[in-house]
This record gives sequence, C-alpha cells and structure tokens, in this order.
Amino acid sequence: MAHEITRDVVEGLTDVEEAMGLMDQHHIPYDHLKTLEEFKERCICHWKKIRYGSVRDNIEESMIRAGEDDKSERQMLLRFFRDLENILKLDGYNGYSTDKIPFYKLDRLLEEDGTSEHLANDFQSRKENLEKGDCRILVAGETNAGKSSCLNLVLGEVLLDESPHSSTSVIANVSHGEVFSARVHHNNGIQDDINRQELTDIVSCKLQHDISDVQIRLKSKILQNTMALLDSPGIGENEFLEDMLIKYINDHEIHGFIYTVKTDNAGGVQEDMLLNLLRIVMKQQSEKQNGKITSRFDPRAAIFLCNRFDNVEASERDKVKSHILRQLGKIWPGLSESQVIFFSCKNAKRDLEVDPEYVSDSFQTYLEGLRDLYIYVMDKRIRENYKWIETVLQRSQYHLRTVVYRLGLSESDLREKLKETQEKLKALEKKSGSVISKLRQDFEILTQNICKQLEVYLKTPTVRTQLVERWTIDELPKASLGSWACVKARVEDAFYIRLGKLLDGWKHDNKTIKEHEKEMIITIQTELNLLQSDIEEIEGKLDDSGLGRSIPEQTSSDDENPSLKLFRSLPLKQTFSKDYINKYKKRQEKYAQHRSKKLLSWLLEGKKKGKMQLSTLIKKLLASPESLLQNLERNLPDFILTTTSEIQRFQKCEKMERQHQSEYQRLLDSFEEMESSLTEYGERYVFMDDFRRYEIKVEELAKDDKIFKGLKHIKKVEAKAKLHTPHGLWTGYRDGFLWKSDHITPITIRVYLPSAGMAHAFHEVTKLRTLNVEHHYLAECIGIHQTNTPPTSAFIYEGRYQSLRQYLTFLDTGHNKSYTINVQRMDILLNVARALDYLENRKLVHMELTRDTVTVTNTGEVRLTGACLPRKATFQPEMESISVDNFCYLAPEVLKGDSYTSAADMYSFGLLFPEVLISNFSVFETQRTWALDTFVKHKNLASIVLEELKEFPIDLDLIMACLNKDKTHRPSAMRILEHFC
Repeated sequence: MAHEITRDVVEGLTDVEEAMGLMDQHHIPYDHLKTLEEFKERCICHWKKIRYGSVRDNIEESMIRAGEDDKSERQMLLRFFRDLENILKLDGYNGYSTDKIPFYKLDRLLEEDGTSEHLANDFQSRKENLEKGDCRILVAGETNAGKSSCLNLVLGEVLLDESPHSSTSVIANVSHGEVFSARVHHNNGIQDDINRQELTDIVSCKLQHDISDVQIRLKSKILQNTMALLDSPGIGENEFLEDMLIKYINDHEIHGFIYTVKTDNAGGVQEDMLLNLLRIVMKQQSEKQNGKITSRFDPRAAIFLCNRFDNVEASERDKVKSHILRQLGKIWPGLSESQVIFFSCKNAKRDLEVDPEYVSDSFQTYLEGLRDLYIYVMDKRIRENYKWIETVLQRSQYHLRTVVYRLGLSESDLREKLKETQEKLKALEKKSGSVISKLRQDFEILTQNICKQLEVYLKTPTVRTQLVERWTIDELPKASLGSWACVKARVEDAFYIRLGKLLDGWKHDNKTIKEHEKEMIITIQTELNLLQSDIEEIEGKLDDSGLGRSIPEQTSSDDENPSLKLFRSLPLKQTFSKDYINKYKKRQEKYAQHRSKKLLSWLLEGKKKGKMQLSTLIKKLLASPESLLQNLERNLPDFILTTTSEIQRFQKCEKMERQHQSEYQRLLDSFEEMESSLTEYGERYVFMDDFRRYEIKVEELAKDDKIFKGLKHIKKVEAKAKLHTPHGLWTGYRDGFLWKSDHITPITIRVYLPSAGMAHAFHEVTKLRTLNVEHHYLAECIGIHQTNTPPTSAFIYEGRYQSLRQYLTFLDTGHNKSYTINVQRMDILLNVARALDYLENRKLVHMELTRDTVTVTNTGEVRLTGACLPRKATFQPEMESISVDNFCYLAPEVLKGDSYTSAADMYSFGLLFPEVLISNFSVFETQRTWALDTFVKHKNLASIVLEELKEFPIDLDLIMACLNKDKTHRPSAMRILEHFC
C-alpha cells in the first residue's frame, strides 16, 4: 500500500533513495533529476496536482475573473463620467463663448487651483483610458538572464527565440487572440502582416531598422483579459535599441514592469542597466504624454524575477538572496521583498515537460506575482480615475457655492468685502516676499557649509580611491553599446552611481547634517505657520465675498536614496565629438579611472559649473527642506497672483455673470445629486483593500514565518472539534496578522471551506463593502484575499475574535446545567438580534447561527463576522450516511433544499436562545448522532426542544415562535427586540 503523499511527508525525505521509493509508489517520473531538492520539488508538484487540480488554471481563472470585475467597475465609473459630461455639456466645448460662461469660468477655476489643466481634454483622456482598460506590462532584463525563456513559460509556448546569444531587437507586444497573428508597425505608419518565421527573424534582427513595434496575437489563457506583455530590448546593450525603447515609452503608457535578473552573476544586479531603465521610465513616463493624462510611475507596479537560481550553490543561496535584495533596495524606490522572486526557468520547464500540471512552488509564485501585478494595476486605475472625478466634483461644488453666494450679495456689500481682501493681499505679498527671501538665503548658506564639509570628505585618500580606482568590467558599459557619446555617458553614469552610494553612507553617518536638515525643516514650517493665519483670514474674506480660493497642500519629498536622486537628475544623452571606441575597448578600466579622476576634479576644483553640480547634489541630499521651500516659493505667490486676478476679472464681468446666476445654481444642484451616487460607488469598489498573500500571516504559523496560502491551514469539517478558533459547517476562521507598510494589525480571517461550494464571492464582497458596522454589532471587514488553491475569497476582519462557545465555556466553568438570568448573557442575545435586524434590512443573512459561528470580543461584546448573501446550502448527496451534528441548527426548509433566508436565521436564533441562557446546555443533544436524513424527515423537531426545556423557567413561547415550521410565521429580529425592549 502506497504511503500518502503530503507536503510534510515530502519535506521529511532525507535522501534520494527514499524519495525514489515514494515516487515509484505514486508513479511520479524522476528521469534527469539529480539532487534531493529536485526530487522534492517534483513530489510537491505532483501533490499539488492531486490536491488542487491545475494550479495554473486556478491562477489564470482568477485573472479572468479579476478582468471581468475590472470591466464591470470601469463601466460603472464611466457612467459617472458620462453624467459629468452631460452636466457640464462638455461635448464640443472648446473654450470661452458667451453662451458657456459658467463652464468657461469653472474650467478656469479648476485650472488655477491645480485640479485640471483643461477639463474637457483631461476628461476625454481619462474616459478613453477607462474605455480601453488595457494593461501593458513591460518585460525587460539583464543580458543572458533568460528573459525570453521566462516569458515563453508564462505564455505556454515557445514564441520568442531562447538561444543563448539571441537578444530582442524590437518591442514585441503580445496579447490575446483567438488565432495567431503578427503585424509589424513601422515608424512611418506602414503596417505589414508576417508569419512565425518572419517574426523570429525580425525580433532577433541585429541591424538598425524603422520598426516601432510588433503586435502579436496569441491564444493564451493568461492573456485572456486586457493584459499585454511587452518584450523589450535590453537596456545598456545598444544605443539604437535604447533610443527605440525611450521613444516607445514616451508614446505609450506603461502600467507595470517585470525585470529579469541573472542571479548567478558574480557581481549581483547590473545596477547601471536597471538605473537606466528606471531613469528612462521616470523621465519619459511623466504626468502627461502627448497631451494625454497618464499615471505617474509607480515603483510598486513591478516584480523582479531572479532567474537561474538553480545555478547558485545551495550553501550560497541565502547570501546571494540578501545581496540581491540589498542591491535592488538601494536602486528601486520603496522595494518590498515580495516583489522579488527567486526562480529557475530551467527547472520549471523540466517539470512542465513531464506533466503540464506540474507547477513548482517558485513558478507558482511567479504566476501569482504576475496576477497580483495585473490586479494591482487594474485597481490603481480605478482608484486614480475615481479620485480624479471625486476631486473635480468636490472642487466644482466649492467654486460654484462661492459663486452662487457672491451673486446673492448686494453690490455695495460685495465691493466693501473685495476692498478689504485686496488690502490684505498686498500686506501678505510684502510679508511673504521677505520671509521667503530670508529662508532661501538661510538654505543657500546651509548648502554651502555642507558643500565645504563634502569637499573635505571627497579629498581624503580613502574616498578618492573608492571613487576612481579598481573598476571592473561588470561596472562599465560595453564598447559595442553604440556611439562614443553614448559609451562615455554610461562611464560617467557609473561614476555617479559610485558617488551616490558614498554620499548615502556619508549622510547616514553624519549626525551634524541630519540635525541641520531637521532645524531647517522646523524653521520653514514655523514661518509657514505664521503666514497661515494671514492666508486663512484672506480665505475667510474670499468666502464672504464668494471668491473662495485655497492654497495647495505642502507635499513631502520622496524617500529615494541619494544615488537615485542624482542619477535621475542627469540628462538622458550627452554629446561629444571624438570617437575613442577602439581605445576604450582595449583599456576600459584604465579609461574609467582616468575619466573618474577628471569628474572628481571638476566637482571639487572646477569653476562655476562644477561647484553648481556639487551644490545641486547637496540639495538632493537635503530633499525635505528643499521641497518645502520650493512649494512655498511656488504656491504662495501663485495664491496671491491668481486671487488678485480673480478679483479683477470678477469686477469686470460681474454684470454678465449675474445673467447666468440660474445656470450656476443648476450646476451646483446637479453636482450635489451626483455626489451621493459617487460616494456609494467609492464605498463599494474603492475603499476596501485586496490584501496580497505576503501581507497576511496566520498566527499559528508566524513562528516559522510561513505565509498564509489559501485553505491549507483549515482542517476538514470532520475534524473541526480539534480547532481552537471559530468554525462552522461551511466556514473556517483563523487568527492572524496583517503586515502592511511596516505596521502589524491583529486580524481574524474567515474563509469558506470547500464544502460551501463558494468558488466566487465577488457579489458578497460588494455588499460587505457597504455595511455600516458602527452601532450594529458587526466586525469591520477591512479587505479580502483571493486564494487559488482552491479558488475562494478570505475575508479579513480587523481585531481578534473568539467564538461565543469559547466565551460561554469560560463563563460556565464550575457551573452545573442551570438557567441563568444574567444581564450580560441577555445583552449578547439582544445584540445578536440587533445585528440580524440590520443584516435583514440590508438583504443579507448570517447563514448558520450557532455558538461556533457567533463571534465576540474577549469581553463578550458581539461582533458578527458571518454576514453573507442569501443562498442555498450545500450538502453531500448521501444524507443517510451523515450524522446530524451541527446540521441541527439549520431550519427544516434549508435542510430540504430551500434558500437560506432571514427566516432561517430566526430559527437558529430560537435554538441559540436557550444555549446562551442555560449553562452547559445544547439542543438536540440526543439526536446529534442520528442520520441526517432521519432528522430531516422528523415531523415536529420543535417538540423535541420543548421536551428538553420543560424543566427550565425560560421564555418557551418566544422559542417556539422562532421554531415554527412555517417560516412565514416566525418573528423578525425587530419583533424580538420589541418583545424584550
């Protein structure tokens, strides 16, 4: 008899011979496997296939469902865009005209307060973005890192050349299509359809060409949504290809990134290549492209695939992981370890060739990472566009209210208020000018003082050696990169990378600089606070006159490291005249040393430009005070200028605007009507987080640092008595932690068991988003986690809860079975009833109401976590072989196949009632061992309960009413509350 194969059994294998024996028993192929680790990986692949079916299909299905949800959410959000378009009559609007003065004025006010540069254009751009719903993931990587092989693995077929010396020379845009097709897009607009062989030749062409990109349609389940994978030329390999990539990124919005790292590279991450990609994206992916709105670069929308990890010696892997994570952390802003995946494409491919369903743990993590990236990008687009239209709505209402109020004032009152405001503005302008000038002077003095300290530091022999000597080939660009101008620029980039790293450590160790920076921030904020009272007084006058304005909030600087700040500030290209390629090729390290010395000398001893560069670098180091000061220099004068201009324009246009007073009021009324619907949309689809696997840790597994992976931690229903947390027939619970932004929050996790038959819970999630838990005795659902094995949703509740059974066991300790008139116990029942009443009004049910599923705090406060949509319960077909157990709490109609409704909740409440009030009492104590079909066929279950309770002085009339066989005659939760209150 074959031993059962489980993950624990596999992990316990101690040698290859033992592993082969297990694999022979389960008919698992092991040809070409060598190490014990490889044998274990193959066994785990087989175990996952047997337990979960197709892991890949589960992930791909979840992506398809996410795409469908995104489409639905975009369609609903587009409805608000169309409403806004109709309200503002944006169709055909091109600017000022006498019949559209209200819209022109609103457009100008929104431009001045920074909400929108041109409302009609921004609106159209965002609308198109939502209608398309596309998701472009740029795939880039280091030389020979296996980028194309990893991409082919995801696609499920060999589309791109995987030979060791091949490299991508065009942008290959791969998306879903029912049949294969490939179309070449030339820069001159011409398009050519090509076959597979021509595609291979074009993608790997080494010569310069006029191709913009190649559009490839491929039938692939993982692309069966709106995602497109863009295979790109390598950064730092060729000047022409780099220019092509820059142009493509400038012309197309890139939503996410996959960057492939050659893990077995002795030097670790090729920093210059990744920094160049980052710099290109940050410079080209600006807030607007060709007049169209785009998302700003988001470093969280990226995953790093560290391939060839199998080539790293087992004894060195932890060290290599730490080294790569440290390197990436210095380069990539806000990097999370969960974005970095260590992977072996070769091993994953080997397993898949044996069985298409053999998905290794690392390949599963890769697929899940791609899915999470896709979902994150889709969610981000919804949030950004929702926030934009919400801001437009809020700012428009603010401006319209002030205009409507102003037009309601008498002319004499209005003139007096405007005169007072103008005088205040003049005083603020004079005062702020001197304050800003003094702050800038203080900051320049601070910068120069730190510059002097830096010059001394950079002149020390040790630092000079670190900056200019001991260059390696891995640090420097290849001579084949392109023109001498490009090569030379990359050598200088390498110098500045070294310089940035040194300065990062210098600032970290120099307490004096930190103290000066902190003092400067405090000084700027103090002066700003002093000016704020003047600003608020002016705003008050403006509000009184109907000319309300607001100064933009101060924004904090990013937290990038100094090397990245400096690197981003350098130009993308530099121009030189002479060609020294051949000389460089022969003596790369020598040239780098020579060039570094000149650059360092230029910074320290050069004339004005060198000193300016050093000063710029210091300001990058002092980013926080510099950012505050720049905001003050920009925003305060803008506030004064635009407010003054607004007063002047109003004085000129007052009579004409009064003619449109009714139109302003119409706009305001329309916006207020729209606001409530938009807020409801936000509550349902925007303000609940979808937590990732790496953010959730189950308490029992926390000691081993194991991550929550779906349902594997929940035992079968038959063994539920062994669980120490709340459980039910269809749901399981676990205590856990939420790790988000370095903050740990205790949580309770509710997951549907496979017996619930709940593969999809999206509609339920939508309802839970809108629940008002305050004063309704419900736990707050703060988010969900989508699992794939098997597919279902885990609901995340803030706080720790225990079952009512656990709490009552604590109260009943030392007591015999007895009826207890206890205020606390009665309060529990009443609060459960209050929660049920609220759920019923929201067309929800609790679905199984027992001491095991009612959740409470450690002090007994009711916080229900079982809210769900009404539905039919699932049962095994062989009811004669199942014992009654906790099925006894289900209403008779539910046991017979009817839907679970609020009336079924009241039946369960009738059974819960005596179990709470009577110590150590359980209903149907004798009948729990019956066969379930016998129990269902019983004609009068209520009579059994009546017999069990006859010796207790309890409210039998209420209990019998709840247990009425006719569900239409059972009392509602409100009637029960009226009965006791």
